[in-house]
Amino acid sequence: MAEMLIDGAKLDACNTAEADAIRAKTGGSSPIPYDYANNKGFADAIAAIPSGTTITDGIVVKARNASGYATEIDYYKDDGIIYSYQFPGENTSPWRDLTTINIAPNTIALNGSGIFRYSKISQATATALYEKVTEIIGDGNAMFMGVASVTEAVLPNCTHILSNQLFRGCTNLQILRLPVCATVKSGTNADGVVPQLSNLTELTVGSVGHPYMYTSNGHFLYQTNNTNLIATFFIGSGQNADAVLSRERAGSTTATIVIKAANALEYNGTSYAAGDTILTSEVTA
Repeated sequence: MAEMLIDGAKLDACNTAEADAIRAKTGGSSPIPYDYANNKGFADAIAAIPSGTTITDGIVVKARNASGYATEIDYYKDDGIIYSYQFPGENTSPWRDLTTINIAPNTIALNGSGIFRYSKISQATATALYEKVTEIIGDGNAMFMGVASVTEAVLPNCTHILSNQLFRGCTNLQILRLPVCATVKSGTNADGVVPQLSNLTELTVGSVGHPYMYTSNGHFLYQTNNTNLIATFFIGSGQNADAVLSRERAGSTTATIVIKAANALEYNGTSYAAGDTILTSEVTA
């Protein structure tokens, strides 16, 4: 390799500029040692710069459509609580065309009204979301109102539903399962969790070992009058199967309503093992 002369002043100025750029990233102020004999120093300093910090709160847009609206996002929420009108799908919303939400927290609580109202989230996104929900709290209503893309909602870890009209307007919803739901509350007698859902065929609340209880006017069915709907409720010791039936029958005049024992219990002088059917109410023409 041919030898060449280098202007020392220019080299020092170049090295100073590079060192300043490194210090701007690291926040340091100390000189950066440079080994001229082995041509190293800056490379080590650059390699030591952190590649980034962990996001704990915020939204990262991963994809947009031709109109510029986000279609996929990563959502980070350190406390795991999603509040009112976070991702509505109305035409005035920046999330109007959002179909995919990658939620970072392992568990989430929904707190407030209209969080996903008219959202276009896909079934895959909804399924992943439902698996992370542990509570539906606050005084909100219609959190999933008008989400037409979802046909199945299984919330395996949701213990409380303290909001009303949860799936109002989800006209394509066919299956709703809440296997560990412990308490249910709605605002008024007309504010059931699944109001006016003409395609709902299966509703299951509770399971063996997991009885659920009403609070206030809490109930599920309101004008969901489907002849092919089977609504199953698991109750525990001390709960009144006839009262549960009466409450839900008042909101659905045609569904088949099944009351099962969540644990071993005695009702009206008869003993039932966990999982046994206590009563079945069918409506015939």
